[in-house]
Order: sequence, then structure tokens, then C-alpha cells
Amino acid sequence: MAIPDASASGYPAAILRFAIFVPFGIYYATAGQHWTTIRKHDILQHAPYSPSIGHGELIAARWTKIGFYWNFAIWIPNIIFPGPLVFLVGVFDTAIATMLSLALNSQTKHSPHTFGTCKWGGAETWQVPNGTESFFTVAGRLNSTVASSERMCRDYVQEWKYSMAIVTLYWTIALCNLAFSIISTVSAAKSSTPQSFRKNLIDSAMALPRLIFFILMGLSIIPIIIFRCLPLPIKSRFRFGTRYTVKATEVLPPPEEIKMRMMRPTPIPPSHTRYDTHGAYEQSPNPLADFLNYDILVLIARDLHYVDLINLSLTSKSMRDVVFPGTDHAARSDHFALYTCEPDSKTECWNCTMQTCRGCGFWSHMPQTATLFHLDGCEPYCSSCYFSNVCARKGKAMDNTKCVCAPKPPPSWWKRIMYGETATRVQVAASGTAPSRLLCAMCWDMGSLEVAQRREERTKAELRDPNRCKTCAKCGLGLGRGVRWWVHKQCGKECRSRLHLPWGILGKGRDEEG
Repeated sequence: MAIPDASASGYPAAILRFAIFVPFGIYYATAGQHWTTIRKHDILQHAPYSPSIGHGELIAARWTKIGFYWNFAIWIPNIIFPGPLVFLVGVFDTAIATMLSLALNSQTKHSPHTFGTCKWGGAETWQVPNGTESFFTVAGRLNSTVASSERMCRDYVQEWKYSMAIVTLYWTIALCNLAFSIISTVSAAKSSTPQSFRKNLIDSAMALPRLIFFILMGLSIIPIIIFRCLPLPIKSRFRFGTRYTVKATEVLPPPEEIKMRMMRPTPIPPSHTRYDTHGAYEQSPNPLADFLNYDILVLIARDLHYVDLINLSLTSKSMRDVVFPGTDHAARSDHFALYTCEPDSKTECWNCTMQTCRGCGFWSHMPQTATLFHLDGCEPYCSSCYFSNVCARKGKAMDNTKCVCAPKPPPSWWKRIMYGETATRVQVAASGTAPSRLLCAMCWDMGSLEVAQRREERTKAELRDPNRCKTCAKCGLGLGRGVRWWVHKQCGKECRSRLHLPWGILGKGRDEEG
């Protein structure tokens, strides 16, 4: 059971917050005007007038500003926050209510409580110190917008009345948040298991950072919207320059040259031989191995699949030496691949590259991954084709040039906390499956999990192979050592995955020529 959220602990305070929007704004504006008048004139800050008047107005001006904007900003979150966070909101509300109470205490001592006290010269005689002019008389004369002691007195009475109402309501808001949050949290702790309660506490602690994150994300969209509304010539050049700068920061390590020592083949005696007493080879009887010479194997291969010859070579050592001898293994493999399998459907196994066809292979729906998606769907473009077909493409005014077709990877622990369990489940479900893949019989026997793991490693190596794509997919010209632009086939937008090589290391091509 989850901790009761806003429906149990946030609504009462949220209703009161909405009710004090207007009076809090009036109190904030009035206190700010009074403090501005006192701050600008030294005569109102010291004797013969009490310094506590200015001190009280200073507290009121500062904390009404904090309280007004806090009350406005936390109104909606106070509804959606879970119980523990509502308690923290209540603590801050208590601090605001305490400071406003201090300001009210000062105003109560030095301000009339009724408008009638200001009439018939009451403003000129209110707390006159040592026969001098009253505070309202001097303040009214120094404030050009009021210009009369009675009007200034009525403003202070109004401020005191609003202060009384705001302090009372704000203490009610603070106590409601504290009380209801404690009640809801305690009831949730009693009705849930320790594991679920601990998980809900973690989710509650991340609610505020999550809210701040989404607010910042919303603010970051504003410059993007402004940029999308710019003319296409400006956008295209800015996009190209920005992406080129980003790719320039991606360091590509130079390929290391691996020198292989030349190995000379040594004749290996057939495994179906044995030694005689004098150390010489003596042939053991194996009629099938003696019968299957190369010419007969070629005739038989026309009616077999390549995997059949593999299985035949695995029956014994003597058959392996006859079908795929160690001294001529590569040539035999090429010849048998030419004669075996169905000619119209002959292809390589998706996993191990061994020859297979529709007759001997098996179709399998493998899970779609990011590496497989980029290998199948992304093509290299030269710089001119990328600029004209991606950066300067004509589309909707708010359209971007970033491909978002790739399947989402499994969400991390941080994303599960930030976005919630529901959003991450939808994200994983949207990944889908890849197209059907043709596997040979040997890979089919491994199982889909092992095949997927082996293919993932091979796919990563193919994506980082500089010799995989040598020409531009759009214009067909050769790609040099310049930057590589990867564009998805379906959407025609740039794929920005770091699985692709950012720079080419081949010979001179169009990008390098200029």
C-alpha cells in the first residue's frame, strides 16, 4: 500500500492557499510601500519614533514577499506531494508564519486597530512623542502618494487587519500540513510492509528533485522553440556547425597494426592411420573414408546443405580429414559453399556467418537492441549530402533533425526513480522485436539467449569497423578521413548514437577533398 498522497494530506492546505492569494498580495504590496517610505527617510527610523516600527515593517516586507511567492509556487505541488514531503512544506510554512507573527506583534503596538481612530484628528494625536508630530503626520508628508496623516493612518490600519487575517490563515495552513502529513504517513506505515514503506519513502524523497527537474526541462524548451522559428538558412548552418563541433570532441583512437607471423602448413597424417612396429604409417580400414574422395564429395554436395557436410565431418577424425583436411580447409570450404544449399536462397547465418538457406535454416524473432537497430538502419553520408538533406531539409517549422527511432535501452535505477515505474514500463514495452533472422541449425540449437549475447558483441565490433561503409549512401562517392554523418533510412534524420564511428580513417575521399 502506498503512502497516502495529496488526496489525504495536501488538499486542505491547498484550498486555504488558493483563498489567500489576493489578500496576501495586498498585504505584500502595502508592507512593501510602508517599508520603502521608512527606508528612504532617516527621521522615521529613530527617535523620537520607535525603531521597532521600521524593524517590524522590514520583517513584514521581506517575509510577505517570500510567503507570497512561496504560496503561489507550492500551491500545486502541495496537492500532488506525498505525506513526507507535505510535512517538509509544513515546516517551511511554520517558519513563514512565525516571522509574520513577529511583524504582527510590532504592528499591534504601534498601529491603530480601527479606521475610526484615524478620523477627526486622531491620526495627528496617535502616540505623539514629547509633543512632536505623530508618526502618521510625518510619514504622510514625506509620502507624496498619500500626502495626509489620516490617509497614512488608514493604510497602517489596513495593513494590520490584513496581517491578522494572513497570520491566522497561514498558521492554519502550516498546522494542516504538519498534522495531516503525520497522520497519513503513520497510517501508511501501519498498513504496509517494511519493504514497500521504505520504497515509498524513497519515492517521496525524489518527488521534489523530480519536480525541479521537470520545471528545468520545461524552461529549456523555450530557447529550442525560439530556434525552431528561425529562418531555414540560419538554422541549417547553426545545426551543421554545432554537430561538427560535437563530433570534433569525440576522440577516435588510431587503429593498431597487428603483424602476424607467417605460418607454413605442415603435412598432418590422416587420423585413420596407425603406426606399425617399425614406425611407419599403416592405413586402418575405413571404407567410407576411402570412398569419399574430393570428386565424389563435390557430386554429393550438389544435393546436400552445407551444414550436412559439417555434420559429416564431425562423425569421426577420419571423416574430418577427408571432408575438411587441415592443409586445404579454406579452399574446401569455399568449394563446398558453392555447390551446397539452395542457390536462390543461399545466404550467411545471421550469427556465425556459416552458409545456410531456407531449406536448412531456421527463422527466429530476436529481441531488438540498440546495436542491431543502428547496424540495420543507419547509413553514412558525406558532409555535403548531410547538410543539404538533413540540416537544410524542409519540413514543419518545429521539426528537428535528430532521429528518435532507436529502441530505448533498459531504464537505469536513476531513471526509474525520476520518471516512475509506469513510465519505465511503457518505455521498455515500446522497444519491440527485430525482424526475423535466419539462423543455421547449429546456432538454432544454442538457444535465443546465447545467440543474442554472441551477436551483440559481434555487432558492436561491426559498428566500429572503419571498413564497413566506404561510400556515401546518398551520392555514392567515396568517404575519406573526414567526419562521418550517420542518417537513418526511414526517417531521414541524423542518428547521434556513440556506437557509430565519428570520424573515418580510410583513404582520401570527398570530405577530405573539400
